Amino acid sequence: VSSVMMTNVPPSIANYRQRVGRAGRRGQAVALAFTFCKDRPLDSEAFRDPRAYLQRTLAAPKVTLSSRPIVQRHVNAFLLGNFMRERAGDALKMQIGAFLGCPADPKEARPLRAERPVESFIDWLERPATASVFGDSLATLTQRSILNGDQKVVEDAKAAITVLARDFVAEWEGLVALAKDEGLQDAGKSRMAIELRRMCGEFLLGSLADRGFLPGHGFPTDV
Repeated sequence: VSSVMMTNVPPSIANYRQRVGRAGRRGQAVALAFTFCKDRPLDSEAFRDPRAYLQRTLAAPKVTLSSRPIVQRHVNAFLLGNFMRERAGDALKMQIGAFLGCPADPKEARPLRAERPVESFIDWLERPATASVFGDSLATLTQRSILNGDQKVVEDAKAAITVLARDFVAEWEGLVALAKDEGLQDAGKSRMAIELRRMCGEFLLGSLADRGFLPGHGFPTDV
């Protein structure tokens, strides 16, 4: 990339540097970063005095350890990761529908409870050995946070995934019923069936993050 154009002034100097830094990475003799200033307070300030904007100091990164949902989501991620490693599962490739035992085909029945990965995960969380084996690691993970010394983090992870699964299944059952009610000879091609495939085909980690079980990369939601 030899040039970058921004349609507004980034909110912080860190954002600005990250964006303009994409130009000229391969040692080009000339690289251009152009910023279009809108009629907004920050943009107007940067336009009037660009030197002051460019000389702003970088804010030190911080982690909010006083938020119970945010810390718990990291606990949930730690537990899910260890469960997947024990079962040789690939969380990066798995889809949310397969994990929760919700087929994308409206004509296909749910697998038996024992065959649903989410049920195995819940059973794994219920095992006394789980809290015992990972107790030290969980203590390190939650150290100096709002969950420091909390003995219920595994139980709370189980409650969270149980509620998530219940809500997902309710939504899935509604879409299945609507897909069948559309009355097409091939229910798999109905509008609701397409939505069902989209819902069940989402990647597991992204969907669990969107639904508040795992930490996300963006601005925290439902906190």
